[in-house]
Amino acid sequence: MKVSLLARRIAATVSSPPAAPAGVLVRSFCADRDAPHVARLGEALAELPRGGASAGRPARGNRGLLAELTSRPGRQVEGWLATGGGPDAAGEQTLGLISLVACRSAAGIRHSIGWLVVHPAARRLGVGGALVAHACYRAAQLAAETLWVETRSDWPEAIAFWHAVGFALQAPLAPRRDTAPGAGPPDMLD
Repeated sequence: MKVSLLARRIAATVSSPPAAPAGVLVRSFCADRDAPHVARLGEALAELPRGGASAGRPARGNRGLLAELTSRPGRQVEGWLATGGGPDAAGEQTLGLISLVACRSAAGIRHSIGWLVVHPAARRLGVGGALVAHACYRAAQLAAETLWVETRSDWPEAIAFWHAVGFALQAPLAPRRDTAPGAGPPDMLD
């Protein structure tokens, strides 16, 4: 599978806290408290054609996504959850989530978007852009110069979204077996 690498210069471009669309609350993600939200997003994505997954790959289970949102040595993860739009059976509607990953390597720290997941019913309403704005603001607070994201090259809608929120295509990457979001090129990992 071919992956495209996109980047956005950060330090000079993000100076104030982002605002979310009306009726949307973006808050810090907490794995223990927010596991039900991840489960609801997983269920909604599983109903999409191909189970919301990449062609030929099963959808990542809720535990797998929660594991990706967990820090470990050499990899610090922060996340934000978007809720709102009226309560669901659990008390609030889950709209999306995003993670910011800081990977340490010999070359320094690489900041990237690990995951961006938006509920299908909340797409094209500004939720994804609000989540990206929060990740960019936090990256600026961490003195990141560049924020990276990877997406499949055969998803033109995803590439168009990343362009719309200020990211520029850097290069298509060679096909890889491990394309876990936030993983980055192999030479960037510990």
